[in-house]
Amino acid sequence: MSLLCPTSPHRTVSSKDGRGWIFTEHATGVTLRSHSLDVLQGQIESHRFGVAPKVSVDLSHGWQMRFLDEICRQNPNAPCNPNPQDPLFEPPHVAIGRALWIELHRRAEEPVTDAQELKRWFETDWLNRVPQYVGCKCREHAILLLNQMQPRYDESFKQFCSDFHDAVSVRIGKKPWAQRQAELATLAEVPS
Repeated sequence: MSLLCPTSPHRTVSSKDGRGWIFTEHATGVTLRSHSLDVLQGQIESHRFGVAPKVSVDLSHGWQMRFLDEICRQNPNAPCNPNPQDPLFEPPHVAIGRALWIELHRRAEEPVTDAQELKRWFETDWLNRVPQYVGCKCREHAILLLNQMQPRYDESFKQFCSDFHDAVSVRIGKKPWAQRQAELATLAEVPS
């Protein structure tokens, strides 16, 4: 069952009961529900800002990505099903993955000034946001791969990030990043 959000071109796969996406705010016990992730995110934001003076809720930088990860955990069947009716539909775990790769590569571009801080960020902050819920074992596979690749937190971290991303891409049937970039560059050179 797919429903179109009135304010978004995206259709989202609803839960099996047909009642839409569900989110329970752990800090307050309030349960919110919507057929649109956009609307649900707005409800969560309004709720959190409303209770923030009295209750400790997550409004720190990047809370939207953590919200999507929690949505995936609370609705394990809904985001895993592709929606053939809407080619723009991107399940939350795909959106989370895309954002995490961008964040990792941006961080890898920065000069390494504190290896311990970089290690803490990567192994705790970044890795803990890699999705893992019913039907998705991204974090489990990432940890297994990291045990094989052993990152170093120095100037070689940038190359490690590229190699790590390529290893994940190849594992899920995509071409390595460098090969995709070369193909895009070739296409750009072809006169129209």
